[in-house]
Amino acid sequence: MTVLTQEKSLDQCRGGIDAIDATLVHLLNLRVRYALDAGRVKRSQGAALHAPGREADILTRIQGMNGGPLRPETLAAIYELILHDSLQVQESDACGAGR
Repeated sequence: MTVLTQEKSLDQCRGGIDAIDATLVHLLNLRVRYALDAGRVKRSQGAALHAPGREADILTRIQGMNGGPLRPETLAAIYELILHDSLQVQESDACGAGR
């Protein structure tokens, strides 16, 4: 048990986790909004929505940021879901734009 953990109650720990969760949800939605904008720019330029090279670059970059204790494979799995959902949102937006 670390000194940090010894000094905090379970409720304080959970409160900190809840606050971080709220921030993560906000930031994830902000990220998807940027992905939507990027998708619109891609469509206006005639570029493909799916960019595997960009996805690989993102995964490499975020792994370089990870100082742990989050396991690299867990971080990669989280980001793969984020990237997949971002592409789906872009594709849904493209279908709606064609109407």
